[in-house]
Amino acid sequence: MHPLNITKVAVGCADPDALRDRLSGRASAGETFITTRYRPTRHGELIGGSLFWIVKHQLVARSRILRFEEDERGHCLIRLDEALVPV
Repeated sequence: MHPLNITKVAVGCADPDALRDRLSGRASAGETFITTRYRPTRHGELIGGSLFWIVKHQLVARSRILRFEEDERGHCLIRLDEALVPV
């Protein structure tokens, strides 16, 4: 079975370069992350898939989903590969 993919709006990013800058500011050891309040229901099927980034109503790039973690507030961290692949 193939992994699932998800989309996320890059709020506040005017272009893919702004998105790249935002993600690189959180990067360490080849990984970056985003935070969401709740873990996706089918999170196990998303590992190995991609998170597709939307900027100005267009898919502009994707990041490979590495794993899911929980932070100290109980929110979900989605760990992503640092590489941002244009689409």
